[in-house]
Amino acid sequence: MKTNKISLVLLSTLSLCAIDAIANPYVSGQFGVYGTRDSNNVYDNLFHSHKARATGRIGAGYLWDVNPCTELGLEGGVQGYQKLRESYNNVEASLRRYSIDVLGVVDYYPTVHGFDLFAKAGAAYIREKATIHLDHFDASARKGAVVPKAVIGAGYDIINNVNVNLALSHEFKRSNAYFFPAATSAMIGAKYTFF
Repeated sequence: MKTNKISLVLLSTLSLCAIDAIANPYVSGQFGVYGTRDSNNVYDNLFHSHKARATGRIGAGYLWDVNPCTELGLEGGVQGYQKLRESYNNVEASLRRYSIDVLGVVDYYPTVHGFDLFAKAGAAYIREKATIHLDHFDASARKGAVVPKAVIGAGYDIINNVNVNLALSHEFKRSNAYFFPAATSAMIGAKYTFF
């Protein structure tokens, strides 16, 4: 419920600020590593996770100029995660995960030319499939849920319309759903702005 209220306030603010602003559409792509654990501790997820795995995300959105150094926007994206696999004796277990997100964006360009700092917050629909294989017996379960998601990062405009960036992303754990561990990603990527 708290996430819905925050998202509603953010979207309302974005719509008010964007009335006279010019929209700048963009696409982005990132790749990196992620870790999962049964806590919302970002450091533990990345550095004390059982195994770091590959992840990738593509997104698209709009940014509106609010003032000469700040842009506000809205972005949607899809993130895929490498399958987690564990085995012990004759038992093999795997977990697949992907997420679809909608995020509000604040992009701030400080006085240093070309560098920017950004923050994103919103909701992600995560979908997981757990599979267990024991000898000739297979069992699987699928589950989906909406969780809060937050991203912070920094970038640099290498040319007019292309920005390279580093980002730290976190999909929070739902307290009442053990099936969904928190996932933290460290990614490098690029953003192309059309105008």
